[in-house]
Amino acid sequence: MFKSVLVDYGLVLCSAPAKKSIEEIVQIFGIDHSTFWTLYERNRGVYDRGDLDGEEYWQRFAEDTRRTLDQAQIDWLRRRDIEMWSQLEEDMLLWVDQLRAAGYQTSILSNLNKEFTRHMRTKCDWIHRFDFQVFSAEIGRIKPEPEIYQHCLKLLGSTPEETLFIDDRESNVAAARAQGIASIRFHSPGQLREELEAIGFPVLPMATRSTKTT
Repeated sequence: MFKSVLVDYGLVLCSAPAKKSIEEIVQIFGIDHSTFWTLYERNRGVYDRGDLDGEEYWQRFAEDTRRTLDQAQIDWLRRRDIEMWSQLEEDMLLWVDQLRAAGYQTSILSNLNKEFTRHMRTKCDWIHRFDFQVFSAEIGRIKPEPEIYQHCLKLLGSTPEETLFIDDRESNVAAARAQGIASIRFHSPGQLREELEAIGFPVLPMATRSTKTT
């Protein structure tokens, strides 16, 4: 039934940032962790689409918290933003290897800003374990906009019915389903394995997590 698999990056191919990894950030802005994540998401869409650069993104964050940042702090925040999303889920990457060995085409499909995309392209050889890598800032579209899914289908040469999509966000999964793409909302490798078994998908990930740093 399927010949191509699209996989999200954040919280699927990499794990969630550890609480300690954002502790210094919340101290800079004088906010709690819950407020941090609310403000972190506020301008993330325009950042990931490529409409803001890293300095503009963090300056907006500072304005929302009525703080002033110096250049050293902005540079540090830009680096930390990449570091805290760099714990790879090795079991998921091994699954991608198995998919390709079984003849499936694969692609990363991630909302990712220009700075992180540049880091991926220049520092992360593991992305070449995928046939394609689609990053939002490179095409000026973000999930759940329909054009980004259409872009992937064109790259893969697959119809929606031949494509499986894995993502942790319900809005992204729902948008893909609206395009006719079979989609699974990711919570864990074990849950993904169970849902793949339920639809008769023949290549299954391990049910446990193992991580490494990019």
